[in-house]
Amino acid sequence: LTPPTPATHAPTPPVAPPPDTHPDAAALAYDPMWTLEFLGAQLGALGPAAALIAAALLCVWRARRADRDLARAAVFCLCAGAPVLLFYLAVTLVTDAEGNWALAAYVSLFALVGAVAPRELERYHRLVHEWRADPARPRRGLLRRKPETFFQVAFHWSIGVAVGFAILSLRLDLVARLPLVGDAVPLHRLMGADERAARAHDALARLRDETDLEPFVISAAYGPASLLAFYLPGQPVTYCARGVLGAQPSQYDFFPDTRLDDPALRGRPALLLGADEHRWARAFERVVEIDPLDDPEAPHAPARPHRRRAFAGYGYHGWPQHAPRRRPTR
Repeated sequence: LTPPTPATHAPTPPVAPPPDTHPDAAALAYDPMWTLEFLGAQLGALGPAAALIAAALLCVWRARRADRDLARAAVFCLCAGAPVLLFYLAVTLVTDAEGNWALAAYVSLFALVGAVAPRELERYHRLVHEWRADPARPRRGLLRRKPETFFQVAFHWSIGVAVGFAILSLRLDLVARLPLVGDAVPLHRLMGADERAARAHDALARLRDETDLEPFVISAAYGPASLLAFYLPGQPVTYCARGVLGAQPSQYDFFPDTRLDDPALRGRPALLLGADEHRWARAFERVVEIDPLDDPEAPHAPARPHRRRAFAGYGYHGWPQHAPRRRPTR
């Protein structure tokens, strides 16, 4: 296999991994960024809708004595949604949690928004009607001259942002060309999977010719593993090392045909995606870095810091039984 250009890499003996803490001690470690990233992901996913939910809860609190049915409905919605959010917030105290895990918590809370919206929008329109009947028409709103309410502002902004993002999502390739924001668009996660699979197919063919053994694919993340499983010719079984590298296990760790402790894999070469040679060296006799699968000239190619490194692994012997909890490098 050709090492990455322009540097050359001669075959090297197994690289000793850096010293790790004991698995039990690592499992008890806490990184405050787990919680901060989780909370930031919730605000980023909801956008103005977070303020809309807060406004709905405030409206229910103010009307709790006048409308007992609405208050009881709010309690039910909170009891259905809050435990999900609190549970995954607690998960961040022991490991990193994905932001989308808690999205189910908002299903019942948006139902509460739907229950509050008719009465609050009706109150808003009544205030506007009264304001228009006043010849003086004094300034009553924060953003506009006519009256505004917290719920109405959050409601209109939520709709506006949702429509705007829906339109922009149709042409993310154009958004990715914009200055400042373009680099933040992960276009490589939406495009180019077939091209990466073609490069992976060539790399596997070279490994097969070099070793006279049938190679397989291991990715440090489940996304690339699943995409290659779909786009590679013949749709072969691919593997994900996320769990054995120390992060949360994925579905790849629970099905027999995708588990990395399969004895049939031992001794075979593999195309390795993501992480680094120190971590792959735990499971292979020899690891050599090769060219990444991403085409740097493609318009949807990720920025260099986000390009996944690729390696050729020779002589797979499996991972130790225990691995420290650590987020794999992608």
